[in-house]
Amino acid sequence: MRWLVALLALLIVPAYAVATGDPSPDPSYRGLWYVVAATPAPWSGAHALKAGEAPLLSYLVSFDDGAVRGPAALACEPALYHFFFATPVTMFDGRLDKAKSDAWAKATGFAPNHIETQVVTCGGSEFDYYLTDNRADLVIAVDDVIYRMRRPDSGGSDLKPGFAGPSFDCVIASNAVERIVCADVHLAGADRAIGDGLKRLKASETPDSFATVSAAQRAWYRYALRRCDAGDALPTDQEALGTMHDCLSDAYRDQAPVIASLVVLHAGANNLEPRARFATRADPPRFQMDVYPWLAGASAGPFNAYVAQRLGLDRWTVDDRTYFSVSDPPPGLSAWARREYKAARADGRVISFRVFATSFSGAGHESLDERTINWDMAKKKPLALADLFRADRDWQKFVTDFCVAELTHQFDSDVDPPAPAAVARVVTTPDSWLFYGDKGSLRFSPGTVASYGAGDFDVDISYAALTEYLRPDAAVLVVKPEQAK
Repeated sequence: MRWLVALLALLIVPAYAVATGDPSPDPSYRGLWYVVAATPAPWSGAHALKAGEAPLLSYLVSFDDGAVRGPAALACEPALYHFFFATPVTMFDGRLDKAKSDAWAKATGFAPNHIETQVVTCGGSEFDYYLTDNRADLVIAVDDVIYRMRRPDSGGSDLKPGFAGPSFDCVIASNAVERIVCADVHLAGADRAIGDGLKRLKASETPDSFATVSAAQRAWYRYALRRCDAGDALPTDQEALGTMHDCLSDAYRDQAPVIASLVVLHAGANNLEPRARFATRADPPRFQMDVYPWLAGASAGPFNAYVAQRLGLDRWTVDDRTYFSVSDPPPGLSAWARREYKAARADGRVISFRVFATSFSGAGHESLDERTINWDMAKKKPLALADLFRADRDWQKFVTDFCVAELTHQFDSDVDPPAPAAVARVVTTPDSWLFYGDKGSLRFSPGTVASYGAGDFDVDISYAALTEYLRPDAAVLVVKPEQAK
């Protein structure tokens, strides 16, 4: 009966004359909407929009109690909501051509004679939002541009009113990938994260390092287009469109956090910069995305040579036909290899980071390989445990006993305490250690001290606890200003 009450109200008094309204929006309108499309208004003449001519595109708008939140042009507080039914000839303050208004409304998705309308008044301003007949889209005209809004896809608990678009202007979206990205707020956010990460890197790392990242990103994008069969035109078949969308969602979900996480760290007078490379192979389809650290500065040469040798940068994992041997993978399946790193410390004394190499060969499950690189900046060589611990102290027993106690505490009650000999093998392996500013951290990989299914374990031990066992000149110890004099 709400529509009848609204219609009677419309007949009695024009919408613009209503002095009061409801501070709460109707449930059909309440909450977030995403501006997914923009077209020139019919009365503005036929033309194609240019970049910058649809400034509200890709914004999230929220209708809340007493307020509309979003871009400044639509924001309204305190807001009052009114509802009535418009006809094509009365839409947009009667600006549609009367002879063509019915045809335009039908083509745009509106019922011919009762178009549900939410009017928002805010002081002297008034905004008319028209709900399409399938109740999926809201349409509004602002400055001779007609915008279409749609509910964002599920999983949007982290979405907030404001700009939510990709790294490019959706007005000039030119291919299927860009159009799908523009229509999906989550894909748009992933693209924006990639774009923001690239901008930040371009401003903070050397041109040579940034060139590798940008080249890898371009290669990844070309691969995503091919892999998802995303040509110039959107598929007209909804199933094909859904398949393309899901493929792109998977690709962007994997790539966005990689690029967004890349940062430059200061290592004394040098910079530890991320570099990247990307490669694809066919038969079976597979790709590789590598991110690795590179030192820029006067003492960079030995470090970079060591990293290149340890990580095998003269070859590609995807060229290993023994590992990537699946000749007939299931449709849509792509094998892959990825490598990233995470730094625990980078300063004038020590660079310490862990490399994570994950891969999927096309059968079975993902594989993980971890390795640690610890570098002594002063000596320009890998950091050896003998350079840190005193030879006249039994540091191995102390650390082993410490780790046995800590691991026993971390283990589930049904897991036997670790064997000291197994713990000692990890303790005396340099690759097991990461060094922070105030502590060392030991990684016990799956299968080393417990069953493989138990997972991995980390044990932190402070330098304060190791005071008796560390050499006074140990590189991991942070030199205090008064000690440097």
